[in-house]
Amino acid sequence: MNLFLLHFLIYIIIILICLAYLLILYVVNLRLYHDYYSRRQKKFTDEWEANIFNYLQLQGNPEELIKKVPRRKYIFLLELLRGFLLALKGSEYEKIADIIREKKLYDYLIRGLKSPRTIRVATSAYFLGIAKAVRSKELIAKRLNTKSEFVFINCATCLAQMNAVEFADKILTRSKSFNRIGKDTLLFILLEYQPDVCNTLLRLLPSSKPDYHKESIISLFRHFQYREAAPEVLKILVNTFSADLIIECLKFMREVQYMESYKVINHLLDNKNPMVRVEAIKTIGKFGAGSSEDNIFNKIFDDNYDVQLAAADTISSSFPSGIEKLSKIAHDSEKGRAASVARMILSQIELRSNV
Repeated sequence: MNLFLLHFLIYIIIILICLAYLLILYVVNLRLYHDYYSRRQKKFTDEWEANIFNYLQLQGNPEELIKKVPRRKYIFLLELLRGFLLALKGSEYEKIADIIREKKLYDYLIRGLKSPRTIRVATSAYFLGIAKAVRSKELIAKRLNTKSEFVFINCATCLAQMNAVEFADKILTRSKSFNRIGKDTLLFILLEYQPDVCNTLLRLLPSSKPDYHKESIISLFRHFQYREAAPEVLKILVNTFSADLIIECLKFMREVQYMESYKVINHLLDNKNPMVRVEAIKTIGKFGAGSSEDNIFNKIFDDNYDVQLAAADTISSSFPSGIEKLSKIAHDSEKGRAASVARMILSQIELRSNV
């Protein structure tokens, strides 16, 4: 029995040694390939960078330029063009994009979209997107049905870069299929759109589910200062129980200063979630404290530190006699943490005034 166990352990050790050796071999080969690829990319860039500059300066023909590049080096050309597209704007940007939109390179990317390889599909979508090759949008939209999160993100971003607003609904719908796509990723995609997507998203907002979809859309409205969405956002603010969604609605109202939301926001000063109270205080402060002045003043005695800070900051910036009121609290030792908060805000004000 002991001899059997010894043989078994030796067998396991040999297998582990072989696996370790294979892993090391794989890593070394991967590094060698990466170095080889990098050298080829650098060599191509050194040879072709000047040609691209000449093309821009002399108003060259994209078709003639591509004829000089072997098909096996298209990927190097695309990487070189990417650097130019990220750095240029206006007519020069369009001149570089014309190279990607030219038939030979465009067809190369379309074949990539049809490839079974995930990385090639995603790469093709990326380059078609930054070149705004809008004639490919129908094919790219079909790729939204992929099971690959990586491909979906690249294809959705590509459509947004093309400002293909007709596919915004499909992007929202398909994003639900991926557990790791949340508010931030969805917002990253939507921000690639032009402001006119807001009209479409406003129509989709009431029925959007789950809540993080609404949060992403409202955050986009805030980015574009799309005030037309305010009545619909107010309805959501009134009816939702989600703290994250309430906070996003408050940030939007603060940005567009939609005064019709004042009464609703005033009630939120007493919300059980401290971060909701913080955002409500900031928003009321931006509107002008008005009838909420006493309520905000009392929040400096809140049991949450962030709420106290927000209240003290709003008191100092929005109340006619805010500095005087803070000074009284700051010098009253019986006010506890509220006095410390007041002293800190007053110190910050003094530092800013001395700069």
